[in-house]
Amino acid sequence: MSVSESLKISPTKGTVPSDALVKEIQDYVKKATAPYKYPRVVEFRESLPKTVGSGKIRRAEIRAQDMEKYKQKPYQKNQLQCNDSVALL
Repeated sequence: MSVSESLKISPTKGTVPSDALVKEIQDYVKKATAPYKYPRVVEFRESLPKTVGSGKIRRAEIRAQDMEKYKQKPYQKNQLQCNDSVALL
């Protein structure tokens, strides 16, 4: 599973996480965007990590947690992957 295929949600008070809610979210995303862009995994969390000053969601921290959870190597720019080779002409 790719990290981009998952969605992390911190539900509002009174919202109960359920399979029906996951299906509703996936169906909404399929209608609002291209059908192939829907999240394959929806994960409910008590809270999302945020920065102290502006309160923005710390996506890098979530990504690092997912990498640890799924034991994936983090993507590094300009890195060849899956035994790709480059032919020099």
